[in-house]
Amino acid sequence: MKVLLKTKNLRVPEYVLYDKNKFEIESEHYLKKLVEPLAFPVFVKPIDNCAASYCETIINFETLLAWAKQVAFDDQNYEIDEYIEGTLYHIDSAVQQGHVIYTAIGEYLAPLHVLAEGKNIGTMPLLPEHGPWKDLVDYNKTIVSLMNAPDGMTHLEVFVTCKNDIVFLEIASRPGGGLIPPTHRHNFNFDIYYAHCQLSMNEKFCIDSHVPETFTGGVFFPKREGRVLALSKPTLCSEYEIQWHVTLGDVIKRSTNISPLTNSFAGTLRLYNADYQKLRDDYLSFVDFQATDIRPEKNALTTN
Repeated sequence: MKVLLKTKNLRVPEYVLYDKNKFEIESEHYLKKLVEPLAFPVFVKPIDNCAASYCETIINFETLLAWAKQVAFDDQNYEIDEYIEGTLYHIDSAVQQGHVIYTAIGEYLAPLHVLAEGKNIGTMPLLPEHGPWKDLVDYNKTIVSLMNAPDGMTHLEVFVTCKNDIVFLEIASRPGGGLIPPTHRHNFNFDIYYAHCQLSMNEKFCIDSHVPETFTGGVFFPKREGRVLALSKPTLCSEYEIQWHVTLGDVIKRSTNISPLTNSFAGTLRLYNADYQKLRDDYLSFVDFQATDIRPEKNALTTN
């Protein structure tokens, strides 16, 4: 897909494929030659995994060398990417007979891999009158057409840089996961799972989307390694609800990916507000918010 997009002059992160066998033979010489086209920091990720597993930002060559030694015997195949600075968006669309018949856009709180760094992640809706909405809708149509998407939902992720360049990250012929389905249902009266099933089976499908009385966004809190000493509640203008997945006194391991199957989150927060801008202000306040107070523990048994 990346090769195709580059032939269409659509920007994708520069990348190189990492070969463990060559590193085993040539060590540092191979690694230095491999990353010559890139500048640090770089981003390493598997080419055949999901949920931001095994993803990591590498700040210099010494850290890259240590990473290469660390992953030498795991079962992943990796690429090393240009590091992109920007805001990450997801574009979820319904496709029928090659045409995009529905599009909704969400703004991620941060790139999803930062959950493993102890930072919050989340999503909230981007409305047509805000930010790069129109450019992203048009870009999505181009990508869906190029990939010849089958009937069903697509989930596209892109960065928008400070220069307003759109940089392709990935796309899949499936609905988005995590907090995306419930926020879609609330914000747009649109069930992306139901839509995917109906469209995939060529069933008759009607769209009844609308703008709600209140908007919602959601945030996942990371697990940071150690003993949980306190659970913090935010001070917000918006109404909110928190579901905690840890309790006081738990000894926990840090989040390593965003999969709910791996019990990755310390807590889940949903916030609601009829005023879109107030919701957005509250949502962005979670960039630096820490939901748990953690004390490092040595040689303690994990309880959660």
